[in-house]
Amino acid sequence: AAAAPTGARRRGRPPGSKSKGYRAGSLKDHIDRILRSAGGPVAIRDITRGVTKSGYKTKSKTLGNQVSAAIADMKVRKVGRGMYTV
Repeated sequence: AAAAPTGARRRGRPPGSKSKGYRAGSLKDHIDRILRSAGGPVAIRDITRGVTKSGYKTKSKTLGNQVSAAIADMKVRKVGRGMYTV
């Protein structure tokens, strides 16, 4: 287990080059844009409507559940029951 030479390149992503957001066209990207444009708290039902109006293609019968699951994984603030903001 010898130490790496001083001129060796480090593996992985360079420091300070973190991801700048969500993949364009993804569900999380659509949700993020809706929350940022709203300027205030938005209900899950309104987010789901906004996602479909913004052109997100899905065949899901339970898009509201997918939106809820995506929001749980995102960095958003919950301000009330079913109400979220950036």
